[in-house]
Parts: sequence; structure tokens; C-alpha cells
Amino acid sequence: MPMATGLIETSSALRFLQQLSKDFGQEPADGGREACAEAAMPGGGVARMNADEGGLTVTLLSDDPAVIALSKRLIEGYIANCPFREQLDHVEWVDRDDPVASFSDA
Repeated sequence: MPMATGLIETSSALRFLQQLSKDFGQEPADGGREACAEAAMPGGGVARMNADEGGLTVTLLSDDPAVIALSKRLIEGYIANCPFREQLDHVEWVDRDDPVASFSDA
């Protein structure tokens, strides 16, 4: 199953996670300075988001590479229109095409 992982280096990772979770209709798990959330993406994909002091890591998983591409564009669009007045670089994605059945296999 195709998978892509992107890292957004930001000191506002927790705020991004909270807002992305809200936008995707999810509630992030609050771990204090670290948090994670999982959300369904349009087309049947899943996004797992982890925020910590290093930034926000987004891992996308779907049977369909087109859904991964769409999900990347959605995340990148959100980052480009950052509501926290923080200039962020683009997201660097690492794609993985070898068989992955779930996030726990990654």
C-alpha cells in the first residue's frame, strides 16, 4: 500500500495538529507537549499526524496513489495558508511504495 511521510519543521506543530484535526473532524490526543491524531482523507486515505518539539509529521496511507497525491496537496495548501503568521517552507515528502498494510507495518 503506498505511503508518504512529510515533516513540517515548526515551533507551532501542536497548534497545526489541533487545527488540522478540527478541520478533518477529529479530536487530537493530548499528550502535553506531544500529540497525535488520525483522520480520514478524501478518497479513502488516512492521515496520521504527530506533533512534537521537532515539528509536525504527517503520514499518508492509501491503496490509491492518486489519493496520496490529493492528500499531499490538501496538507500543502493548508501549510501554505498558515493561520499562525509563520513562514513555512514547503513540505518534503518521502514516498514509499513497498507493501504496507497499516501504519503499524511502516
